[in-house]
Amino acid sequence: MRDAAASLGANPNLIQPRIPTTLLLDYYNIEADVARKSVRKTTDTNHSTNLECGYELCPFHQEKTICADTIERNQQLEFERNIEKLQILKWSAIAFDCLSIVPPGITVCQQINLEYLSKLLITEKNKREQITFVFPDTIIGTDPHTTLSNGFGVLNMGTIEAETAMFGQPINIRLASVVIGCRLVGQPHFMSTSTDLISALMKYLRLIGLDNKYIEFFGSSLKYVTIADRSSIAHLCVGQGALLAYFPLDDLCLKHFSRTGRDPSFIDRLRDYLIAAKLFSDDVQHQNIVYTDVYEFDLCTVTPSCSGPKRAQDKVSLNSMKSDFQECLTAPSGFKGYNLPADQLDCSISISPDETLKHGSVALAAITSSANGISHATSLLTTGLLAKNALDRGLRIPSFTQTYLSPGSGVVTTYLRESETLKSLEKLGFRVTGYGCGECIQNEETNGLKPDIKQFVNENNLITIGMISGTRHTQQRHSLIKANYVTSPPLVLAYALVGNVLTDLEQETIGVGNENLFLKDIWPSRQIVEEIEDEIIIKKLLNQIHENIQVNLTQFSVQKIKLITILDRITPRDYNSFGSRRGNDAVMVRGTFNHHRLNNKLVTKRASSLVPSSSPSPATATLYLSTNTEMDIFDASEHYRATKTPLIVLTGKNYGCGPTRDWVAKGPWMLGIRAILAESFEPQHRSNLIGMNILPLQFKDGDTCASLNLTGREIYSIEYNTDDNKNLAIVKLDNGKTFSMIARIDTEIERLYMLHGGLLPYVLRQALN
Repeated sequence: MRDAAASLGANPNLIQPRIPTTLLLDYYNIEADVARKSVRKTTDTNHSTNLECGYELCPFHQEKTICADTIERNQQLEFERNIEKLQILKWSAIAFDCLSIVPPGITVCQQINLEYLSKLLITEKNKREQITFVFPDTIIGTDPHTTLSNGFGVLNMGTIEAETAMFGQPINIRLASVVIGCRLVGQPHFMSTSTDLISALMKYLRLIGLDNKYIEFFGSSLKYVTIADRSSIAHLCVGQGALLAYFPLDDLCLKHFSRTGRDPSFIDRLRDYLIAAKLFSDDVQHQNIVYTDVYEFDLCTVTPSCSGPKRAQDKVSLNSMKSDFQECLTAPSGFKGYNLPADQLDCSISISPDETLKHGSVALAAITSSANGISHATSLLTTGLLAKNALDRGLRIPSFTQTYLSPGSGVVTTYLRESETLKSLEKLGFRVTGYGCGECIQNEETNGLKPDIKQFVNENNLITIGMISGTRHTQQRHSLIKANYVTSPPLVLAYALVGNVLTDLEQETIGVGNENLFLKDIWPSRQIVEEIEDEIIIKKLLNQIHENIQVNLTQFSVQKIKLITILDRITPRDYNSFGSRRGNDAVMVRGTFNHHRLNNKLVTKRASSLVPSSSPSPATATLYLSTNTEMDIFDASEHYRATKTPLIVLTGKNYGCGPTRDWVAKGPWMLGIRAILAESFEPQHRSNLIGMNILPLQFKDGDTCASLNLTGREIYSIEYNTDDNKNLAIVKLDNGKTFSMIARIDTEIERLYMLHGGLLPYVLRQALN
């Protein structure tokens, strides 16, 4: 834009952000070139035991390891591979006012970044009129994850128009015809988790339908929904087509911000303002709000569940697990059946005087997931406290159960250790074996059933159980474990303690001997979990992260970067991924439409066995019509560009669904696409297309590519008048066919964007008058 200003004879320094702007760059998809290894005992050929030593200290385990500086070394390699990006960031930090940059490798979670950036309340003084204005904070971001802030009361729109907001331009929001109020009532089951709540609520909202609607959550039961859960729900709703999903500021939000380091006097001032402006959420305030429709969701319907025994979509409520598995044993072979004859149902093997291996015995209990991060620490803390309570009551895990603890990140290990619950888990057999999902799905010789149990299971055709808390679900993680259930971490532990899914965890005792002990007696209360979460995670860990952000913001703005020569050839090991190079336009334009689920109907569907490995796949190929040749989409676009031929896309419903990243619109524009003809559009992506001067045309009701016999091989002439309020476009084909479509230009500012050739040209001309 500065170059464009100079070419127009204007001062390029006029191009400056007009409002506080932050560029967040965090490598959550960093390539693992260097891996950390734990200290281990080894046995040599003489059967002597040796301890490998001389290792560095792991910051999470506080134990010796190889390559404790793994994170730093991987990040340095990432910097070297993306040196162009780092150079432009360093230049930007100096060249622009009102711009701060959070460099890579600082934080662990989008929600934490947004909480740090949120001012919550803005005070601005008008010097001319000597008036001080106070108004609530808003965030506009180009990344769809920024909608997470709607979960803690900071209004957010994730849109490409954040690029215009930087320059002081207003963002026009199209008023939806439907504004939904979702009242939350009731109290969730004491064993239900974040996963249970979010899954149940999103299923309910999908039934209502969220397309092009605003939704606000309220009700007395909001207090049972954590800030992390609210943020997840707000983000997921937009992903399901909602224009906005919002949780207004309430007592829980103020308590959260107080715990994360906000000044108490500021919190008091914020509360006073919210009440005076009628923006504070309570039962009295919401009595005066009129919604188009109000729906009620009862949290009592949120119950703990397990998914299995063969497919993740087959959910079984906790109170039905015993009866459901009994039915599966005799049901015909299939997703819910093992077809066991009646004479094999009572088969059992005595492992010890106190242990019996039989159908339904839990042979594998694995707490493993990339999802068990800091934002949902409650589930892991509950598991640790449950382990501690179980030990105090004398409970142990059967010897035939193999246990694994492989959480999503080292941060989990830190707060389990700080809360003094990691030792309890270790005493029950749950030792940290690694991070992520890999530990429970490796070679079956190293994972799965214990060696002495394999023979019993194999010879007696026992249907044993794998209880897993991970996000991955396969029909068999081990060839001898024939029933696998995905559930929450505390329920994995609970089933491991009782040793069999044929125990009703809600109705039957789990005590040792004759002790009348139920699971509810040792299940930690929400209050205790929240107190520990407050002290260990929120006050300590998150505040450390916030301090880390501030230190790195300061250092990044003054550091000098060593410039290196950029070579035209790159070794294959440095390619990494499209995602890691998404700041490079030459890379990203070649990755546009590169998704295995996309199918270009201009290209022949070819079996992989018949196609050379060098050939383009149907997802990344198209037909260059001038020569009737199949080639890569980018290569074809370059040929069309040489003949100054603009391009279009013919597609179906909900075009652009998924994360509405700005590149999903920028990539097509760089390919020369100037119009999208679709049955419907994902709302935010439609707006982003207009920002890139791509005309979104929607078929009239009943019309489709198929009904109009459109093949994509025709030549299209599109007539649209930007001054026409009827928003009709006339499409004429070279075969003589003519039909009309709806131009989805929904606001006046969108019309101006199209008139000026896109969002940034419009902003440039506004900035230069």
